[in-house]
Amino acid sequence: SEQFKGEAVGREIVIQIPGGTVGDITQKVSDTPTLLSGMEVILHLFMKETGYPWIYGWEKGALIVEEGAIPEYLMTVDQFRQLVARSSE
Repeated sequence: SEQFKGEAVGREIVIQIPGGTVGDITQKVSDTPTLLSGMEVILHLFMKETGYPWIYGWEKGALIVEEGAIPEYLMTVDQFRQLVARSSE
């Protein structure tokens, strides 16, 4: 895992996303991202009053990474990293 900006959160984090499955019952919430084990994603997070990070902008705050690129933004992860670094200056 890698963090581009903000306070260090550690190597592993727990985030809350509304919806989910318990037994045979599934609840889906529109505009929330579907994250699966093993996916490579870049998450835009903010700390909720619950003490857990949430994804800012729901599905817009979860960028899928494929082979070192972010298809939605038409850029590589390295280009994104540089963009974030420039915005922090």
